[in-house]
Amino acid sequence: IVGLETLLTAAQERERLQGEVIETRALRRSDVVKTALLRSVSHDLRSPLTAIAAAAGGLGSPTLNEAARAELVSVIATETDRLTRLVQNLLDLSRIQSGEVEPRVDACTAGEVIDGALDSVGAAAASVEVHVEPDLPAINADAAQLERALANLIDNAIRYADGQPVTIRAHMI
Repeated sequence: IVGLETLLTAAQERERLQGEVIETRALRRSDVVKTALLRSVSHDLRSPLTAIAAAAGGLGSPTLNEAARAELVSVIATETDRLTRLVQNLLDLSRIQSGEVEPRVDACTAGEVIDGALDSVGAAAASVEVHVEPDLPAINADAAQLERALANLIDNAIRYADGQPVTIRAHMI
């Protein structure tokens, strides 16, 4: 009986230790993902901040003509909008992960979502081609969250397209 108790205790201890190993591995993977996300976010935030700082610094130059000054003001406005979107997306992500945000599901159309996303991207969206199949049915979704997600995709597509055209197509499959 003493031998059986020892075996049971050893088995329980082994099971507990295996659970700790699994939890430790999961935490390490989570830390790796969080570190990668922080690096990416830091880079994404630094880019518009650098552009804003450079343009603002250039505005003080006495040799600037009016066209160059207007271009720098435009850069500041565009990059400020981009930075605002990035921060808003981070706040939204934080709220979603904490469970604070519940989706508001309503009927919306692909065209409405695409138009809203393009509006939030701003002037850069003028280069985006949109093809929406007529008579697409409405969908039940949180249009605001879909717009934000699509705006992020559009913004990234424009930024990394390297001059190539960006096209959005909505159709039945």
